[in-house]
Amino acid sequence: MKKFTAIVLFISLTVQLCAQFNPLQTQYMRNPLVINPACAGEQGYMSSTLSARRQWMGFNGAPETFVFTLHSPVRTLHHNVGLLAAQDNIAVIHRTQLRAYYAYRIVGRKVSFAAGIAPGVSFISNRWNDVSTNSSGDASFQGNTQVTQFEIGYGVYLSSKHFFVGVSSQVVMNKSQESVVEDQPFLLYTGVIFGNAKKLSCTVSTLGRYMLSGYYQADVNISFILRNQFGFGLSYRHQDAVAAMVSFRITEQFQLGYAYDYTISNLQKYSSGSHELMLRYDFGFTVNRKSPRRI
Repeated sequence: MKKFTAIVLFISLTVQLCAQFNPLQTQYMRNPLVINPACAGEQGYMSSTLSARRQWMGFNGAPETFVFTLHSPVRTLHHNVGLLAAQDNIAVIHRTQLRAYYAYRIVGRKVSFAAGIAPGVSFISNRWNDVSTNSSGDASFQGNTQVTQFEIGYGVYLSSKHFFVGVSSQVVMNKSQESVVEDQPFLLYTGVIFGNAKKLSCTVSTLGRYMLSGYYQADVNISFILRNQFGFGLSYRHQDAVAAMVSFRITEQFQLGYAYDYTISNLQKYSSGSHELMLRYDFGFTVNRKSPRRI
């Protein structure tokens, strides 16, 4: 069985303590469902996304994340449902997450407002036997542990043609301890959109993460879409990384996105960066107030 060093374990625990209650993605702006349940069905048609992320390349046991999402309006734009399945592997820590989504959306002439919830469950296993330490037989790293967490994510989202803002968080119940896990992060996602989508559009956005314990982190992003076919952008994550993103619309319904994160934290000398690949398929149906129609 493959062994991991104590320093990698320390890194993995640090990431866990930062409370990534949703899978970490650089391209979350292309799939905001992963950060806010109120975004379910926002596009007005069924959409699916599959992504894979390898973080801190060069580390043995560095984080890797795989995410699948599917969401859609149901009969009208008011009711929207979705699901998420994710796998996080961070050194000896492995988490499988399953979530269902529901969002109710009020559509006005110029703006729409949605509120959503996302009940789910996470199965977390810690394989301490895979850790190698300086002293053999360390009782702190013997055996494996299993934890089941029940979660309810919640959020609100306000959007118009040129502006959007959303707030989200969650409540977590740890089954093994029969207690609520406190100090969950609050996420604020907001941005403005300039230009013409048929020619060239620009989106400037930010995502802030804040915990009552005092931990915070913020992303600042700028992205461009040319003729609704080719996209590119840059992102800065506070004291962590800068990222470059590109996307291609291969067909009317199929899109491919890629992001590369360059590490600027203390891990820079050990890591060659992070890679993220995202595939998105839009099923090509929209929903009006009466019935679905093909576009």
